[in-house]
Amino acid sequence: MNRELIYKYLNNEATESEIHKIHEWIEASEANKQQFIALKKAWAMTPAENAKNKALALKQIQAKIKNKPVFKTQTILKYAATVVLLISVSFYLKNYYNNTPIENEVVLELGNGNTQKLTETTNKVVTDTKGQVLGKQQANQIIYTAKEITAKNTAYNTLKVPYGKTFKVVLSDSTIVHLNAGSTLKYPVQFAGLSTRKVVLTGEAFFEVAKDKAHPFIVETNKINIEVLGTKFNLSTYDNDNFAHCELMEGAVLATETTNPNNSIHLAPNQQAKWDKTTKTFKLNTININNHISWIHGELIFNNMPFPEILKKIERAYNVKINNNSKTLSQQHFSGSVNVKEDITNFLNLLKIDTPFEYSIKNNIIKIIQPH
Repeated sequence: MNRELIYKYLNNEATESEIHKIHEWIEASEANKQQFIALKKAWAMTPAENAKNKALALKQIQAKIKNKPVFKTQTILKYAATVVLLISVSFYLKNYYNNTPIENEVVLELGNGNTQKLTETTNKVVTDTKGQVLGKQQANQIIYTAKEITAKNTAYNTLKVPYGKTFKVVLSDSTIVHLNAGSTLKYPVQFAGLSTRKVVLTGEAFFEVAKDKAHPFIVETNKINIEVLGTKFNLSTYDNDNFAHCELMEGAVLATETTNPNNSIHLAPNQQAKWDKTTKTFKLNTININNHISWIHGELIFNNMPFPEILKKIERAYNVKINNNSKTLSQQHFSGSVNVKEDITNFLNLLKIDTPFEYSIKNNIIKIIQPH
């Protein structure tokens, strides 16, 4: 089957006779079906400006597949009903390129500065500097136990999550915090005796805050601060990002500029407060919260995002450095999703089909090169 004709079909530009021809070809054999899947994935990597035509085409695909049991649900086609663009991407770079050792362990820093490396295969008791039990580690999470102690005895722990990892911590008040790659959280090991429940975040985290009207929960960052009583929200404040943003799932949130308490904004569910580092202003957006918390489940979702911003997320998720020398890519926006459990070369190879470039991978560094 002619590739240009398939792309014409996917762009909703094919005639009725061409559409019929493609449908017959897809149904003719498993090999044809798999070839169509591969081409559709490549087409999906075209810039987001064509999203309208993509959406129409995917609806046609969905309608066609719905009545054809020959298509197994395990294939990529099952996703046509849910997203405009699908990319499977992931990266176990350490297994491929271990010439250069990279720090890839979660680190717990105790109140006295001592550190412990936390591995995903470990189940152990977490203690303070005096050996008293604070909680327990179970694989990639720490669960703290509430104790009745006075505020003067409260110590702080700091959890540092490197690029390529995520981690979960259950604080002593039962608040659940999901930490994204490249994030750090400083928090009291106990909240008893404190008037507020205050933590400090660098990076990104999703909070499921336990309700306690008498003790507000406050997240401090170097850009914006968040205050809640009991709610679920996502907060991203990476140092090398030009924006800080908070997305609310349920409850209510007050977002305030760290250095200007008079600059604040209230959020309702399914709203985003986006703070601009340059202008020092907030912008309120209506969003799909699931797109912003999908990273918890190993998926990155982009919505008309500039390619340089996508690269930042990929670098964090897979603990790699990407040097992009393609001006064409740098100027484009993309919409799509990235599954972090598959190989990153899938992402690169799909991307280069419609936007030609070359790339190399060496010592955990990916170089994207403009073709000659």
